[in-house]
Amino acid sequence: MGLTIELPPRVARALERYCTTHSLTRSQAVMQALEQLLSRATETPTPYELGKMGFGTDTSGPPNVAQNTKRLLRERLCGRALRSR
Repeated sequence: MGLTIELPPRVARALERYCTTHSLTRSQAVMQALEQLLSRATETPTPYELGKMGFGTDTSGPPNVAQNTKRLLRERLCGRALRSR
């Protein structure tokens, strides 16, 4: 399948430099770039990639809960025991 596109001068110069340094024709370089782009587009995102925008955004509780778990649990449990007396 043939394809004709008009590249902006900046992109055309960058493509020429890339082809010269990598010993590729323009067609080969463009085909490789398209193959990489399209293969990434069809990959299934990992659970991390799906949720990374939301990680660390919870501000409902105290910071560093994971680092202070024992102390926080002790305070909660002791506080309840004292109140029930």
